[in-house]
Amino acid sequence: MKIKGNKQTILEYAEYMAANDNNRRWCHNSYIYLQFQLQIITCVEWRGTFSEFPIAFTTKESLLLWAGDNRQTVKGIPNTSENDVLLTIGSEHGPVELRGQPFVWVRAKYSNYREALFNWIDTQRTQNWQRLHAEACIYCKDIADALAKDVIRKNVTQSKRKDLIKEFIELSEEFDLASQSKKTAEDKKQLLWILDRSLDADHVVNRKSLKHHPNAWVLLAPVLSGTNRTYGRSIERYLEPISASSSRVTLDPIIALKLFAAKIPESREEMEAEYKALIGRFIVPSLTLNYEFAQGEKILKAFKEGKKKGIS
Repeated sequence: MKIKGNKQTILEYAEYMAANDNNRRWCHNSYIYLQFQLQIITCVEWRGTFSEFPIAFTTKESLLLWAGDNRQTVKGIPNTSENDVLLTIGSEHGPVELRGQPFVWVRAKYSNYREALFNWIDTQRTQNWQRLHAEACIYCKDIADALAKDVIRKNVTQSKRKDLIKEFIELSEEFDLASQSKKTAEDKKQLLWILDRSLDADHVVNRKSLKHHPNAWVLLAPVLSGTNRTYGRSIERYLEPISASSSRVTLDPIIALKLFAAKIPESREEMEAEYKALIGRFIVPSLTLNYEFAQGEKILKAFKEGKKKGIS
């Protein structure tokens, strides 16, 4: 059975809106996406460095030790096992920059990580199902309008474009019907998954880099789906494996790039532009932070010029 809502069209529209409307996202995911970015900015600016923000631990025990030392509440997530997924939330007695901050961690080899992230997202919905269907109705109309204006899917034939416009108008009507009552909205909530496909769950540290750590646990991040895949092809495959002697991995500007990219970098030049945009997100200066950004810029430049094959 064909899934409604052409995925490539949804992704291109998500990229288009992110790049042209102040990093806007489909509202169903916007709060989670922007909240995660703000959490990163808060923690990094408060400490004045990327290097004190952990993004992976080599064992579950190391993760729990960090959580204990930093007074994090550790919980499970609905419909998942605590052997595979954990949620940490900063308590009022912990570091100021972590207070109230939720982070989802998964066992690196756990295969249902995307489902785990959305199980948690479902607990964070800021609107009821009826309202979400109503907003999905408007969003699909906007996609159809973008198709009609030729601002997305620029390489498809006019015949295909007409079919896509019709498809999203019909999908908009389905969401409209689903929004008519609380019961209908609840019964049809799986329809919203169609638009959720613009969001991806990303291992902040790619799993290939953890080949020396079979029991590692990794921070999950909500990212724009296409950004995640393109970043993986162009950068992550060149990341060097994490040392066998390491007990944790911390954030750096190169890894942060994929967490903040407003759109898919289609070239290394665009990647540099996204990197400059990333730097602009951090408004509280520190000598250490400025140094880390400068080092990241050197790495990207060397990578672009072919002088550096691996990124560590």
